[in-house]
Amino acid sequence: ATVPFPATASSTNLQYTSTGNSGMATIHASLLPSIVDTTATVQIGNLAITTPSPLPSGTVGVAYSQTLTASGGPTPYTWQLASGSSLPAGLTIDSTGHITGTPTVAANAPVTFQVTDSTSAQATAALVLPILPVITPPVLTATQGTPFSATLAAVGTTGSLTWTLASGNTLPTGLSLSPAGVISGTPSGPPVANAPFTVQVKDGGAQGTQLTASL
Repeated sequence: ATVPFPATASSTNLQYTSTGNSGMATIHASLLPSIVDTTATVQIGNLAITTPSPLPSGTVGVAYSQTLTASGGPTPYTWQLASGSSLPAGLTIDSTGHITGTPTVAANAPVTFQVTDSTSAQATAALVLPILPVITPPVLTATQGTPFSATLAAVGTTGSLTWTLASGNTLPTGLSLSPAGVISGTPSGPPVANAPFTVQVKDGGAQGTQLTASL
């Protein structure tokens, strides 16, 4: 379609010609037609959210801050959550795309964001915002030759959890980790000081999180 622009003088005529969905446009200008008659082609971008997924992870109980980005449309941009979408508990987003707050619950689900440019064009994107739980206790102490038992917990999770050692990780000789998160046994190997180990925690929805503690 060709749309005439308002002329700034009686001798000036501007026309905008769209080439469809290619993102290109042609501007035809005539200034004193007997002297100047020229055509220029410009690139018109498509509005899009450019923040990659997943977003940087947060941790339950720790302040979080992240700003979303977009491009391709005229600014200013206005941000909000898409209809039916929600952020992890404890977080909010303002109109500038700034996500802030202190998460209270672990999460690993996509959140759909919507951005609107100054022409009311809109774009949406589903971005995963991982919120990691906190393992307790973070440090365990066992004595060689003495029966030991401790139950791990992941603060910020809900429902039943399944615990396993992450690939390549081991506990001190004589100790084992049950699916319920109980580390038990009688340490029999040589003494170690604060040896870190990483566990894999899965909830009922099979979403997995790796957490590290030391023993």
